[in-house]
Amino acid sequence: MKRLAVDLLLVLVAACSSSDRTNQEVLGNGRPTLFAPADAPVAAGSAAASVTAAADAAREHALREEVAIGSEPETASLLLAGDLCAAERYEEALAVVDAACRRRPNAPALAVARIGLLRDLGRRHVALAELQRLVTATGADAIAPQLLWEYAELAWLEGQKTAALDACRQLQQLPADSPWRQTRGSELATMVREIAAAPLPQHLKVRDLLGNLRGAPASADRLRALQDLLRVGSDSRALAVAIAAADICPLVRATAVGAAEVDQPALLELVRIALSDAAAAVRAAAARRAIELPASTAPALLLDAIAAESDATAFAAMHSALRQFTAAGPELPIDGADSAVVRQQLVAAWRSRWAR
Repeated sequence: MKRLAVDLLLVLVAACSSSDRTNQEVLGNGRPTLFAPADAPVAAGSAAASVTAAADAAREHALREEVAIGSEPETASLLLAGDLCAAERYEEALAVVDAACRRRPNAPALAVARIGLLRDLGRRHVALAELQRLVTATGADAIAPQLLWEYAELAWLEGQKTAALDACRQLQQLPADSPWRQTRGSELATMVREIAAAPLPQHLKVRDLLGNLRGAPASADRLRALQDLLRVGSDSRALAVAIAAADICPLVRATAVGAAEVDQPALLELVRIALSDAAAAVRAAAARRAIELPASTAPALLLDAIAAESDATAFAAMHSALRQFTAAGPELPIDGADSAVVRQQLVAAWRSRWAR
């Protein structure tokens, strides 16, 4: 199942629009600011994809070697972490930064990168603890405004209202015409009002919803984050679906399959992979998506899948999908999908129908 989930994630990451790969400033977006954006993935199956994959693999190998034994582990780890994040490999990115930290334990850029990755993995309490140590060691006056803002946000999200307000007041002391105040002043004012008016945050930003989707221990919390992100729409929706496609929970994966908004080539690959998922709920979701495929491709996929299907619900979904492509298909008796004999008879009937 893990291999299928990763394959599905790669298909959906490749299908995300290239605009989601731009390196916007982090807070409220899905990408860490420290990292340079990777190029948009090339569609799987194309000749260019093979060339790009080989080049990416060579770059990753070289950067990993530099992190392990080279003279510039800090720079190499930040570059590699950026590449890994762009491919939705955040756990690996964190491991790379951790490896560099062991060789350069006092590098501020690595400490900041680690904090950002922890937040992007939904481990906000750990990120806040590390950021608090950094702020204490450096002094709030010497901390860059963007990092102090990160501290304010994390403190507020983790229920430390006083610390969040103190950080906001520190930021309010910046000159009104300073670049940070010009760019983020309205957000700062909004946060101060929210902290004053509510005991807890009333909403999560997209970045933190993505963090919950990647790292919340409970599947119900990951599913809730996915549902919230689906309502956000646009690039955030596409990224959320890609993350959820590799979730260990079948319901989360099935929801991702049902919600994916992709072009026909990507949908064909999504259906093909999901029809082989270990979970019946995912296979059923794939069957429901198969009706969006052309009649020239969908029946063959469904016939292979239904012939191997033993789950009644998934079998019924595949049978229903096949009937969308012909008015002359066999009927499924009530509770017929529960019977192995009936399933075999229906598979034979479908094969006979599509063999003509």
